[in-house]
Amino acid sequence: MALSSKQIELIRQGVDIVKIVGSYLKLDKKGPRFIGLCPFHHEKTPSFSVTQDKGLYYCFGCHAGGDVFNFVMRHQGLSFDDAARLLASEAGVALEAESPQQRQRRHKQKELEKINRYALAFFENALWAKEGKVARGYLKERGIPENFAKQWHLGFGGLAKDFIPYLQSKKIHADQARELGLISQDGRHAFFEKRLVFPIFDEKDKLLGFGGRRLFEYQDAKYLNSKESFLFNKRECLFGLVKAQETIRQTQRLILVEGYTDVLACHRAGLLQAVAALGTAFTSEHAGRCARLAKESVLLLDSDAAGQRASRKIAELLLKAKQKVLVAPIEAGEDPDSLMQKQGVEALELCVKKAMPAVEYFFAQAFENMPDGVEGRAALAADLSGLVLALDSGLERDLYLAQLSEQVGLSPEQLRKNAKQKYRQTKPEGRSPRVDSAVDHSEKSRGPAAWEIDMLCELLLFPVLQERLSELEGFSWSAPVRALIRDLAAPDADREQTIKKHSSEYRHLTRLLGVEALVDLETDVVQERAERTFTTIKVRLEVRQVDEALQDVIRELRTTTDKGLEIDELVVRKQQLTRRKRELLGSTLRSLG
Repeated sequence: MALSSKQIELIRQGVDIVKIVGSYLKLDKKGPRFIGLCPFHHEKTPSFSVTQDKGLYYCFGCHAGGDVFNFVMRHQGLSFDDAARLLASEAGVALEAESPQQRQRRHKQKELEKINRYALAFFENALWAKEGKVARGYLKERGIPENFAKQWHLGFGGLAKDFIPYLQSKKIHADQARELGLISQDGRHAFFEKRLVFPIFDEKDKLLGFGGRRLFEYQDAKYLNSKESFLFNKRECLFGLVKAQETIRQTQRLILVEGYTDVLACHRAGLLQAVAALGTAFTSEHAGRCARLAKESVLLLDSDAAGQRASRKIAELLLKAKQKVLVAPIEAGEDPDSLMQKQGVEALELCVKKAMPAVEYFFAQAFENMPDGVEGRAALAADLSGLVLALDSGLERDLYLAQLSEQVGLSPEQLRKNAKQKYRQTKPEGRSPRVDSAVDHSEKSRGPAAWEIDMLCELLLFPVLQERLSELEGFSWSAPVRALIRDLAAPDADREQTIKKHSSEYRHLTRLLGVEALVDLETDVVQERAERTFTTIKVRLEVRQVDEALQDVIRELRTTTDKGLEIDELVVRKQQLTRRKRELLGSTLRSLG
């Protein structure tokens, strides 16, 4: 049952975030904060900070942050309701009694799962009986050992003439069997008849439904899933999660493959983090689930054209969910299952070890086969810019957009604008704050741009950098931000009063007032982070400036060529700017990696 807002607030007030977080990792008190090693990324110097009076945590390394509910959700891979229930006992909050509707819902779920358990017993028995010979032959062909098949509770759908009487013998009503998609509407056919059956469990070992793989050519669909029901929602289920979840949480890595047999192949190879999205379209719900479970996902999908398109769409959804995404370059014509069968476990392991950042991977693929025509380049730019704008890091976005703009002949601002237009045309309803925020970094409407304020927020974390702001004044800021930087860099400038003065005219700047300076860590740690932040932002600004100059030269080249005038000097300038941009991109991307 869903918790009421009153219950949630009582839980929030009743728990101590330091005590909760401290039960999972070691925290040391530093001034008003508690500091420790971040559990969401690997680090040697503590970046993870918990503020007790505000009930919030934040990591200055990977930028994970939120309240106590968010921490438990992310650390334990739970939904909000499950995390709240876990915290309720700690807070001493008694959950309200179930309503009759909630009780009825819970009872129905329990009854439907019981029916699925009966069906699974039939399927498992049928696989190892005489009639399961064809299914056992398929398992042998795939190299799946008998003991492994039993551990995963694989089954065989059998025949309708046996399955339907079996359900009747267990006093299962035909309406319930139809609701779960076990039998046809007329009650004469079994949905998984003569198919290899894969049971689908959730992370709590609840049997939600089944997947069926055809074994005979005359059967229609290659794969079938249980129909959507009161118990089964394909938009968020991950096959193999019940087996993979512990390793995923320990390693903070998830391996995403396409199908049931690919999951089995990975687990047989010792890649125990592998899961699949039930052979159906990967959704934002799947992406959110993955992001709650792990820090990063490795995409190990088929190498054919369809598999590559799916990988790119999945990568974009995962990036929007603020997860790090890698792509494993699998050999042409192979999938994880076939690769292991042909070349063994080592080949599959090596494939995963070679995984590279998603944007870098798709850029390499696209630039290797760059379309010649304008139409092809436009389509490529639209696909790749959407992927880039899903990145959480502003620096990576700027660098990759600059790289893409050089290849397709469009400025980063044009790429952002076109991506936003495409997003508005394809989105059916509502708005996605995550996507809009990425696109809005380019908007220069009235007042400061969002990317400018983001950079200033990063700089204001370190008071020591305020006096160095004058070094950045010459870059391509908007007029109000340049004026603010000039005033902030003045000797003895009062930060709060200066920001208030400028934000009275441009309300966007009020965000800067909420930045809490980072002063309670070790001096050398603060100094190191301050220097790294300043250098990174300076590079981002230089990339933008070089790119703007490059776009000016490209426009001038087009105009000059059309008029039949000399272009030698412009060509040299373009080469110099291009070389400088490549130097910046190369050195910065290496430092990020």
